[in-house]
Amino acid sequence: VFEKVYGTLGPAFYGLRSTVVCLFLLALLRVKCAEGLKEHSPRTLGRVVGLDRMPEVKTLRGKLRRLAGEERGEELMRELARLRVEQDLERVGYLYVDGHVREYHGKHPLGKAHVTSKRISAPASTDTWVNDAGGGPLFAVTSELNAGLTKSLPAVLEEVRCFVGEERRVTVVFDRGGYSPRLFAKLVEAGFDLLTYRKGERDPVPREEFETVRVRTDEGEETWEVHDKAEVPVGVKRPATKTRAAVPWIVMRQVSRVKKDGVGLTQVLTTRRDLDTLGVLDRMFARWKQENYFKYMRQEFALDALCEYGAEGLSEESDRPNPTRRKLEKHREKVKARLAKKLAKLGKEMEENEEGRRRTVRGLKIANAKLRQEVGDLTAEVESLTARIRALPARVKADDLSRLPRQRRLVVDSLKMVAYQVETDLHRMLFGRYARAADEGRTLLNSVFQSAARLELREGELHVTVERLSQEHKTNVLRELCAELNKLDVKFPGSELRLVLNTEPPEEPRNRATEFGG
Repeated sequence: VFEKVYGTLGPAFYGLRSTVVCLFLLALLRVKCAEGLKEHSPRTLGRVVGLDRMPEVKTLRGKLRRLAGEERGEELMRELARLRVEQDLERVGYLYVDGHVREYHGKHPLGKAHVTSKRISAPASTDTWVNDAGGGPLFAVTSELNAGLTKSLPAVLEEVRCFVGEERRVTVVFDRGGYSPRLFAKLVEAGFDLLTYRKGERDPVPREEFETVRVRTDEGEETWEVHDKAEVPVGVKRPATKTRAAVPWIVMRQVSRVKKDGVGLTQVLTTRRDLDTLGVLDRMFARWKQENYFKYMRQEFALDALCEYGAEGLSEESDRPNPTRRKLEKHREKVKARLAKKLAKLGKEMEENEEGRRRTVRGLKIANAKLRQEVGDLTAEVESLTARIRALPARVKADDLSRLPRQRRLVVDSLKMVAYQVETDLHRMLFGRYARAADEGRTLLNSVFQSAARLELREGELHVTVERLSQEHKTNVLRELCAELNKLDVKFPGSELRLVLNTEPPEEPRNRATEFGG
C-alpha cells in the first residue's frame, strides 16, 4: 500500500520499505516515538529488519518529513482500509463511528473541544474514527475545527462508500453525539442503516409491557427487562396543526431496556427490522469495543502523542461560532438565572402576603418596590443583551486559529493502526490454544515481541528461533502459534527468504537429587 501511494523515497540506504518496516517494528515494540530509539541498540534492532543497524532518530524524522510532504495521508488511510475490507467483507457489515479528542497543551491557538475524561473544554484536535464490526480500526478523518459527529458523519460515510461500493447496505453505530433526526433521514436515503441511542426526552413505556429475558454476557448470566416497539416517530419535520398531525423526520424502531438500578431506562433507535430484540441491544452495547480501542491505543501505542511541533493554518472557508456572540450568550444566561431567582422571590412574597397587613396589590408593590426595581433592571438587561446578540453574526472566519499538522500524524497513525490490526489477528489465533487468551492474550504477545531470538539463514529460508518464555505452557502456546504462522508461507520483506518461526526446544528435565548433591 505504501508503494502504491508514495512510490519511492528515491535512492537511499533507508528507502521506503526499510522506513515502513522500521516504523512498524517500533510500534509493535511499544517504542512510542522516534526519540525512543535512543534507548535501544541500533545494531540489535537493525538485525531484526535485515539491516546492519537501525536508522537514527534524525534519519527517521527526515523520512517521516518526506512522506508527510507528499500530502497523501488521507489516501494512505483509504487504501489501507480498502485492503482490510477486501480481506474480509463482513468487517463492514457494522461500522462503529466516534470522535476521539487529542488534548493539546502547547502555545498555538487551537479550537476547543470537550474532553470527556476531564469534563471541560480545552484546546484539542478531533479525529473521527471508523471501526469495523469487531471493534478494529479501519480509518480516521481529521476535522479542521473539532466538528461534532453530526457534521462529520456525512463526510465519513462518503469515505466508506469509496471502498464498500454503492450497493452494499451498511449499519452505522454511533452514540448520542450524532443524534439528529434530520441527519437520520438523509443517511437512510443514502442507503445506510442506523443504530444509536435515543437522546432527550424518553418515550414513555408502561412497566407492565416489558418482557423479562435471560442474557449471557461477559460478566455471566443476567436478567434483562426489555421492550420492543416497531414504529416510533423521531423528530418533528412539520408541527401539528388543527387540521393536520405532526410529520416526523423519520420513523424508527425503538428497543428499550431497564438499567441495572431498576429505575433508569436505555432506549435504542434503529432502522434494522430483521434483528431480534437482543441482537439490537448487543450490537449497540458493543460500542464499548471502540472505547476500549481508544484507551488501549493511548496507553500502549501513544495515540495522543505529538508527532511534530508547530501548527498550520486553516483553509480560507473555515469558520467557527462567533466568540463575541458566545460570550454575550453566556452572560445572558447568567442574567436570566438571576432574574429567575428574583421573580421566584417576588412570587413567594405574594404567596405569603398577609391580607391584614397589605389588602391591595398596590400596597404589595410598594412593600416590594426594591425587589420589583431589581426585576425590571434585570429584564431590561436581558432585552438589551438579546438585541446585541441578534445584531452579531452567528459564525465568523477562523483566521485567528490554527490546527496541528496532519500529514505526519496520518502516516504514524496508519502504521500504529496496522500494528494493532496485526496484534489483534495474532490475538484471535491464541483462542483455543491459550486458556487465558481473553484476559492475558495481548500481554503474552507483547512479551513475545520483546523476547530475544536467534536468526539463521538456511538454504533460502530465514529461521527465527524465539527464546523460551517465562513459563513452559506459554512456550508451548507460542510453538503452536509459530507452526500456524509458518503455513502462511511468508517471505521476509524485500527478499526471497521464506520466514520460518519456531521456539527453543523444551528444557531437559533436571534431576534435583543430583543437582543438590542428594
